[in-house]
Amino acid sequence: MPTEATVMSEEEIERLVTEGETLLSQAQSDEALAVFERALDLDPEYAAAWNGKGLALSKLHRHEESLAAYERAVAEEVTYAGAWRNLGVLYRRLQRPEDALAAYERATIFDPQDAHSYFNEGVLLLWEFKDPEAALKAVRQAIERDRTHADYHHLEGHALSSLSRHEEALAAYMASLELEGDEAEVQTDVGTALAGLERHHEAVAAYDLALAVDPACARAHLNRGIALTQLGQLEEALAAFERAIALEPDTLPARQRRAQTLLDLERYEQAGQAFWSAAQKHPYVINLYVGLGQAMRALKRYRDAAVAFDYAVHIDPKFARGWVDRGDALKALGRTEEAEEAYEEARELGLQC
Repeated sequence: MPTEATVMSEEEIERLVTEGETLLSQAQSDEALAVFERALDLDPEYAAAWNGKGLALSKLHRHEESLAAYERAVAEEVTYAGAWRNLGVLYRRLQRPEDALAAYERATIFDPQDAHSYFNEGVLLLWEFKDPEAALKAVRQAIERDRTHADYHHLEGHALSSLSRHEEALAAYMASLELEGDEAEVQTDVGTALAGLERHHEAVAAYDLALAVDPACARAHLNRGIALTQLGQLEEALAAFERAIALEPDTLPARQRRAQTLLDLERYEQAGQAFWSAAQKHPYVINLYVGLGQAMRALKRYRDAAVAFDYAVHIDPKFARGWVDRGDALKALGRTEEAEEAYEEARELGLQC
């Protein structure tokens, strides 16, 4: 039977843990850490105090110490779902995805109603393990337990989109918007789902709504440009790609799309400059050199075209179309023997030329 002193000690520990949690909620991490340590001085086996200490240390970016605290928490109380969830978060931050996934699975075993651990599991499965089917299963477990969380529906949409189930993805994104209606990223994903359904006019309207909320959303500008390209509105698409680049100057997709649009508009000099500029930042992307070669060929600058196609086949010697393009440029220069060697490389790779 516990003594009065033991009961008072337990009450004091619980009071300290509650005080520490309150300090954490007020972003007073140093003070919270000191309080949790006082609780552990009274009882070094108190799991909730170890968990609180781990949270405080994590907020102070003392991750290795935080890890040790969480591990001590689950060692003291193996069924402590909250500590397992916190371990999962920290493992992912430390780039240990397998350990993170195992921790989230433990959290859901010990607390089957822990919706957020199912959600975190889904995030890992989708973005780290590239397994949209498993991610969809996990996030739907989260939604089954809590339908009021916009992020859960948003992740469901991402998983469905990765599976090319665009109609279902659209419904998931709309459910997220109903819960958090001014989210530009989700509105952008609505547009992406509509584009996947080839409803490009509606997609443009969705991107416009996203940009009304956040004019600095580079992804919305980029995707709007892609949809406009599908509609044949190349000048407007070009403007959209340029806005995306202005917001994120090093982004490859917008730079590549801008260069290709200039090529499609037959602005070959500008297209060549755009492809070359992008290649300076992304030197191992074959399509940039292919586009550069096509622009140079259109300008009848066959020597520059041959050099560009040479870059492409240097990056990937099995790129058969690049060998043909290189051969055509060399042939236009009158270098027929070298051209034939390039065509032979393409034939050996199975391309008839």
